[in-house]
Amino acid sequence: MFFFITWKSFSQNERRVAFDLDTNYVKSFYNDLIVRVYSANRNNFVHFNDVAEDLDLKYLPNDYFDLGAGLNYKWFGINIGTKIGELSDDDDQYGKTSSFGLQSYLYARKFTVDVMAMKTRGYYLKLENAPAEETILQHEYYKRRDVRTRNIGVNLNYLMNHRRFSYKAAFKQNELQKKSAGSVIFGGGFYLLTVDADSAFVPRGISSNYFVGWRELDAFKCYTINGNLEYAYSWVPLKNWIATGAYRLSLGMQKNIWHFDDVGKDRQIKLCRSGMIRLSGGHHFPGFYLGVSYVRYQQNSVMRMNSFKVLNGTNFTEFTISKRIKL
Repeated sequence: MFFFITWKSFSQNERRVAFDLDTNYVKSFYNDLIVRVYSANRNNFVHFNDVAEDLDLKYLPNDYFDLGAGLNYKWFGINIGTKIGELSDDDDQYGKTSSFGLQSYLYARKFTVDVMAMKTRGYYLKLENAPAEETILQHEYYKRRDVRTRNIGVNLNYLMNHRRFSYKAAFKQNELQKKSAGSVIFGGGFYLLTVDADSAFVPRGISSNYFVGWRELDAFKCYTINGNLEYAYSWVPLKNWIATGAYRLSLGMQKNIWHFDDVGKDRQIKLCRSGMIRLSGGHHFPGFYLGVSYVRYQQNSVMRMNSFKVLNGTNFTEFTISKRIKL
């Protein structure tokens, strides 16, 4: 709520909104009420990669779709959802995942703010690029209720072509992109990741040829500060249609701290990179909007001369039906 309320200091009347827009490219519905129903899926993944032997340990959550409703009016927006139980009853197969926190993407006229504060517990393991005889049981998922992650991060970015390009049109539907346009976007932020477990991340069933020197790793922490460079483009092939794509490259400094069972801690400071992809598409029908959006964030941590890699990130997918009500 704090982040939503702060936008009030930048709130605009209809004349101000028109001044900030090139109305040949963007139409504002600032004074209209947008109500929506949606189904969304979000998850937080952790991958451990043996670069030398090309083996990935992919720890994935037993995620689910939720069903919810929301609204946008002027500077305020909120979504409230709940788990769809009948589509998520697979705890026996994949284990149980519990998650709590905030993952929000805020779109203002000139700025975007990405906010994350999540705590997740419970993952299952998916193996790739390993011979069958050297893996753990092939027909039963390796469930790790003890694996825990914490993600905290904020990114603030400025849209250079904010008069002609609208992120709101692509993701919030309280504006309409009338013509194709794009924008260079830049900014910065920080990110904190912690991953820990009651025992080593590398299962005992994995051959001793893999993850040499990392087999006792049971906790990892990463502090990152970065600058962002992004380009976004909305394509309007026909009236009331929109397809938006964006890619962000982030470069910065990273401090890694890892803990080995019965050995102690080790540290490393180095350059790092991460990335984000945003995709959205939909159509404004006479009475409503129908669309889908997808956001993926990935943080890379490559340690000790590229011998070991930790990849962490989030996926967010949303299907939306919204209605604009003129007040």
